[in-house]
Amino acid sequence: MIKLIVTDVDGTLVEDGSSNLNPEYKVVIKKLLEQGICFVVASGRQYTSIKKLFGEIADHLWYITEGGTVIIRKDEILHVDALPDHYVKELVEDVHRLEDCDALICGQLKAYVPCEGSKMHLWMKNDYGYDIEPLGGWDQLPEEKVVKVSVYHPSDAEGVTKEWFVPKWSPHVKISCAGHWWMDCIKPGVDKGSAVRRIQEIIGVTPEETMVFGDNLNDVEMLQSAKYSYAVANAREEAKQAANYIADSYQKNGVLQEIKKLLQHE
Repeated sequence: MIKLIVTDVDGTLVEDGSSNLNPEYKVVIKKLLEQGICFVVASGRQYTSIKKLFGEIADHLWYITEGGTVIIRKDEILHVDALPDHYVKELVEDVHRLEDCDALICGQLKAYVPCEGSKMHLWMKNDYGYDIEPLGGWDQLPEEKVVKVSVYHPSDAEGVTKEWFVPKWSPHVKISCAGHWWMDCIKPGVDKGSAVRRIQEIIGVTPEETMVFGDNLNDVEMLQSAKYSYAVANAREEAKQAANYIADSYQKNGVLQEIKKLLQHE
């Protein structure tokens, strides 16, 4: 019997960077909640951005945000894994050295960009719906703890970072591809999978009672945390290899199809 469902957002429920969630998801998720099934949204996005997608049911869900570094329920932060302070400044400096790249600096609930008005800044603010603040320069850092530093590139973040950035930093932070535009840097040993396992412990659920959906490299550990793990059809091959099942693509509402089947079975 499934007691816990966890899903990624970008590339799994919606197109990357989109807020256009099929309204039927809310109807079906509400039915899952009524049956006592815990529903978790796990994303590289911040809490403010994700919560807006779910409207009237948003306060009844759990959230794994910022790539697994923050767990939130009913606006309460239950767990945080911050980057070591001494890494943040140098990480941001190195992002600045990468050609055509920008840095997204993420606190527990708020994000920061070095400079106002960049393409990435406006995209995160207007399309993702981020609570985001310009810092006024590449030498400035937020006063709060930083949970994630993301490298943004307009077309190929993974390719741009592979020559020297990833080799330099992979011994010190966990680096994951989160789509064509993003490489996320977070605390070692932390990922969406570790956050799922923490929630499983909190609510007393086993991997055999867990269903998970994802599409990208930053979903691999999460997919490995559940018996009923699904990569969507548009997923990267690495995610498909980590999953036990394949769902239809996000364009065809693959996650919606699978959770509707579960409801019929239940």
